[in-house]
Amino acid sequence: MAVSGGNSKMARIAGATLIEACIVVVLLCLLLFGAVQVSRLYAAKEILDYSSMAGARAKAVGLNDFMVYKVVRVASIPNAGTLQNPNIDSASGTAYNWQGDRPGYLWDQAVANAPASPQYNAEVTRIPFYLGAEWYGQLAAILDYEDWNTVNLSQDWAEDGDQVHVSVSQSVPVTFPFRRAFYDDEDVLMRAGDRFNRGARMANHAGLYLQE
Repeated sequence: MAVSGGNSKMARIAGATLIEACIVVVLLCLLLFGAVQVSRLYAAKEILDYSSMAGARAKAVGLNDFMVYKVVRVASIPNAGTLQNPNIDSASGTAYNWQGDRPGYLWDQAVANAPASPQYNAEVTRIPFYLGAEWYGQLAAILDYEDWNTVNLSQDWAEDGDQVHVSVSQSVPVTFPFRRAFYDDEDVLMRAGDRFNRGARMANHAGLYLQE
């Protein structure tokens, strides 16, 4: 009887330990997923700052609003999500076959040949055509991403006309597992710049490039 009681006690201790371990693992996963999402949002903010600066630079040299719009969209590609058009399954391009080779050989090939994915090849091919499009209706047929519609642009001139101002914002989708444990909405609104100066401002140099 004493042996049986001892086994029962040990089983209860083991069960309690297993439950505690599961709780700790779940909490660690929550912290890990939260940290990954915060890192992603920080990277998204950096991309928005870059997009805003690229748009301001384009506007400062006299490019029209449509061109500024295209420049901002291209600069925000890292925040744009999954490529929708073209379909990378049918996109042309060569990619190195990584299967069956030792890691050292693969590294040597990567350094020597800079192999690229079919999506990268498609993007490099389509971006110049996208920037060269003549009206909005052409854009989605050339290049499109799942979350590109979440990127918003505003642009204006300073009152004295000596500066251009371009601001980019995005409702960044929150996609990590267990996000409801941290955040209620499906996305986070982020803006380029800081709370004192939204977007990017640059001196207006259009007069140096355009002739009246």
